[in-house]
Amino acid sequence: MVYRTIGTSFENFKDCIFDIDGALKMLQKRGYRNFILSGHSTGCQKITYYQMRKNKKSIKAIILLGPADDLNYQIKLLGKRKYNETLQVSRRLVRSGRGKELMPPEYEPSYFSAKRYYELYRPGSLEGNIYNFSSPMKLLSKIKIPVLSLFGSREEYAVLSPRRMLNILSRKFSHASCKEVLVKDADHCFCLHEDEVEEAAAKWLQHLPTR
Repeated sequence: MVYRTIGTSFENFKDCIFDIDGALKMLQKRGYRNFILSGHSTGCQKITYYQMRKNKKSIKAIILLGPADDLNYQIKLLGKRKYNETLQVSRRLVRSGRGKELMPPEYEPSYFSAKRYYELYRPGSLEGNIYNFSSPMKLLSKIKIPVLSLFGSREEYAVLSPRRMLNILSRKFSHASCKEVLVKDADHCFCLHEDEVEEAAAKWLQHLPTR
């Protein structure tokens, strides 16, 4: 069976470097020189990882839209016992050379390959620990540019209250122009609150340093 429309099922998180590089190179060919990276959900981990690795001077700021804690939310959702059991299933499939197979639906109803599931949800996961709100998140200290972090007050994938997660992020990013915004009554996708997100981002960008 070929799964043509669910690319995230098989993606390698670290490949986001190539995706973002490709987009930036195309824009540079069109004459653009300075960039702001914006990511939603898993996109937050991707743009953060990109800047951690690349530290590009052309990247002037980052906007995080709902940087949820995937690892701890999965543990919260399944419970510790079922989480460990499901992780063992994914590990066995990967180690037996069957990492590209989809997870058994009785363990994971979403279309996740065993390799993708294991790399995201294992305790030492790179992707799963960038925004692990129960850990020190030391990797975030590598981000030296302004960061705008936004959560909806009704974030459905929260492991802590959205306000508390924003407070934690305010202590992790060091640039003086970093800001945190709680969008009242918004969910993870900011549905019906897009205008508020746009306004918050526009106001923040207007006050950023010009260099």
